[in-house]
Amino acid sequence: MAGLIFFDLDGTLTRTKSPWQYLHERLGMWDGLGVNHLNDWLAGRIDYEEFFDRDVEMWIGLEKSVVLGELDRIEFRQSAPPLLAEIRARGLRAAIISSGFSHLAERLSRETGFGFAEVHANEMLFGPKDRLSGVRLNVSGDPEHEKSKRRILLSCCERLAVDPDETIAVGDSESDGPMFEAAGFSIGLDSGGGIGADVHINPDSLLEILDYV
Repeated sequence: MAGLIFFDLDGTLTRTKSPWQYLHERLGMWDGLGVNHLNDWLAGRIDYEEFFDRDVEMWIGLEKSVVLGELDRIEFRQSAPPLLAEIRARGLRAAIISSGFSHLAERLSRETGFGFAEVHANEMLFGPKDRLSGVRLNVSGDPEHEKSKRRILLSCCERLAVDPDETIAVGDSESDGPMFEAAGFSIGLDSGGGIGADVHINPDSLLEILDYV
């Protein structure tokens, strides 16, 4: 039985693969702007932190109700709530490691009543007049960063006294590769098997995860 299940959030428990791109698109900041930041990072012209900072800079000063209102449009996968309910019923623990936003993880916890052992995601900060003042980088997409998914998984295991070999990591993209490598077993949400996990399942069939715990 798994000692701890680590979930990516975006594209795994939600239907939206990137809340960053989603926000850019909803706010009219993707074409010719946000997409350029992404391409520069993917091409190695900028590092992850500069990519992160460029995106955040575009949102500074936006109203909290606008930003969070758009994020609240993001849908969770239909099978996510029953999956979490069964994990709880079996007495298992789960954690989230996401390079997305903590607001979505908090919303999932609130809507399902599921208490995650730990949640690691980037935190939106709001200042005077409820305007976005920044985003705290808590999870990096750089596999060598001190806040990479791999290092967070290992430090979480240390805090919770769990052997990494007794953990399961669940994700939907190549960016979850470092987390897959650190966990004892990995589950990829793609039917083609192209993201380096031990097994692969249909993204809309999260309950299949229970076959491996």
